[in-house]
Amino acid sequence: MAAEILLTGLHVTADEALDFGPIGRVFPKGQALAQAKKIAAHICDNGPLS
Repeated sequence: MAAEILLTGLHVTADEALDFGPIGRVFPKGQALAQAKKIAAHICDNGPLS
């Protein structure tokens, strides 16, 4: 399914993408940037292991 979306430009909802695997989390509307910053900070905290 991921290849189909990439190759055809098929639009799917966040919940659909979560169901078949290309994304790992869905956040409530308006919280995506804040959550992405938290994840980025966690990655940076792992230093050269990231």
